[in-house]
Amino acid sequence: MTRISLDNLSPGQSGVITAVGGNGALRRRLLDMGLTPRTSVLLRKVAPMGDPLELHLRSYTLTLRKEEAAKIEIDPESVTTANGESVSVTGTPAGMGCGGCAGCSSCGACTGSKKRKRGNWL
Repeated sequence: MTRISLDNLSPGQSGVITAVGGNGALRRRLLDMGLTPRTSVLLRKVAPMGDPLELHLRSYTLTLRKEEAAKIEIDPESVTTANGESVSVTGTPAGMGCGGCAGCSSCGACTGSKKRKRGNWL
């Protein structure tokens, strides 16, 4: 089975955590924050430079660094969009939908939109 990490999701996608990596205090801190296996997590936003990531899980919002999110594995079969559609996830990092901008909703190149989204967050 292909393994993907939380940092590979795009804004608006959600998935189910299968494993939490890291060593010692970092792993303990991630688990204490509620990032445990079988927990559903939604990637809400990605900062303009790709770090940090804003997550929604267990009825609260959590912000993680990209390097911490890379240690959390997601079940690729569980990845869905905000409207519940299944998504095929590749190795494209979050916030780099077309590979040339800070995210599809930022420049519109991926969606064909000519409207640029305002603000610091996507």
